[in-house]
Amino acid sequence: APIPAPVAIDSAETPFFTAHPQHLRLAGSQLARFRRLSGLFAQPGPLRLELHLDASAEVLLDTAMNATGRFVTHRTRQGALQRLIVQSS
Repeated sequence: APIPAPVAIDSAETPFFTAHPQHLRLAGSQLARFRRLSGLFAQPGPLRLELHLDASAEVLLDTAMNATGRFVTHRTRQGALQRLIVQSS
């Protein structure tokens, strides 16, 4: 299956993306952020992610991936920007 267009994820603390077609900005409580990420990872198939997150948001992202059976197959980093390909197990 082809890998879809990337989903850009940033947070209220680290805003970065503005005119991105698929943009998820994490805000609110840790639980609300976890639920949004888990909902994204519940979609079937691979995901491409572009991330601009601080350390605590990255921990939350990893937790949501683990909870939904997702794992990273490819990761690149350019300064504060990360690009991931995430598969479902």
